[in-house]
Amino acid sequence: MKVPTFPQPREEEHEKQQTVTGMEGYRELQLSTESKVTEFLHQSKIKSFESERAQLLQEETARNLTQCQLECEKYQKKLEVLTKEFYSLQASSEKRITELQAQNSEHQARLDIYEKLEKELDEIIMQTAEIENEEEAERILFSYGYGANVPTTAKRRLKQSVHLARRVLQLEKRNSMVLKDLEHQKNQVTQLSQEVNNLNKRNTYKEPQCSF
Repeated sequence: MKVPTFPQPREEEHEKQQTVTGMEGYRELQLSTESKVTEFLHQSKIKSFESERAQLLQEETARNLTQCQLECEKYQKKLEVLTKEFYSLQASSEKRITELQAQNSEHQARLDIYEKLEKELDEIIMQTAEIENEEEAERILFSYGYGANVPTTAKRRLKQSVHLARRVLQLEKRNSMVLKDLEHQKNQVTQLSQEVNNLNKRNTYKEPQCSF
């Protein structure tokens, strides 16, 4: 039969000391763990708040982006409509400009023809007006095509123009003759004035001699 052994007092103290040390280490570890858990929970709340805030910002950005896309599509459609209207207006303007240029060229050509005809008619009228014989004058008009094919009203106006031109020529001839006569009279007056002056000078020169 074995005899029970009892631990020695020193061994018991040593075990107690180890137990106390272990408990203190456990408490320190527990406190450190609780502190880290608290810090982790605090950081987790901050991260959660930042995540929620980022989520809200993302949703707001998404809404703004959607709104911008809708406005962009609206302006894009408006731009397409304005572009079509611009090209349509440009095409119609170019067409109108081409038509006006063609009309202008046509009118200019007609104007040139009218001016040429007017000049030719003036020359014919003046040429005819220089002829005193009516039959000869009408023959010249016929030779230039202003005869039977000309309407009565136009033919009457031609005759009136010829008469007026003839009257003008006559007046010009008379005026020329009057001017020549006037010039001749002026020359005679000048000559007579010179003769009178010469006679006066002679008389003035002779009077002193007669006084003796």
